[in-house]
Amino acid sequence: MKRLFLGLLVLVLVVSGAVLALQDPGYLLVRYGQTSIESSVSLALLLLLVVFTAGYFLIRFILGMVRLPQRLREWRQRRQIQRARLNLQRGLIDLAEGHWERAEKTLQKVRHSEMPLLHYLAAARAAQQLGAHERRDEYLKLAHQ
Repeated sequence: MKRLFLGLLVLVLVVSGAVLALQDPGYLLVRYGQTSIESSVSLALLLLLVVFTAGYFLIRFILGMVRLPQRLREWRQRRQIQRARLNLQRGLIDLAEGHWERAEKTLQKVRHSEMPLLHYLAAARAAQQLGAHERRDEYLKLAHQ
C-alpha cells in the first residue's frame, strides 16, 4: 500500500512538473570564463536528475563490488555448515536404517560441522556394527577430543 501511494505521489509530481515546463520552460545561462551554456530550466533539471541518479547507482555498484569478497566468504561458510548438517542427517538416517557402511562414510565428513561429537559417535556406532573395532576406537578418541 505504501508503494502504491508513493508511486502515485511521484506520478502526480512528474505530471505537475511537465505541465509547468510546458507553460514556461524558463531560461538558464551558465557562464564560466569565455564559455557559456544556454538551456531551458526544465532540461537542466532533467539532466541534473539523470546525473544524480546515475551517480547514485554507480556508487552503489562500486560499494557492492567492494563488499563482494566478504559476502562470498559468508555465503560459502553458510553453505559448508548447511552441507555438514545434511551429512549428519543422512548419516543418522542411514544408521537408523541399518546401512552401516554408507552411514560411516557419510558421518566421517565432520569438516565445518557444528556438532562433530554427534558425527564421531554415530560413526563409531556404524563401525561397531561393521565389526571394525580399530576404526570405532579411533572415532571414540576423536569424539573425546
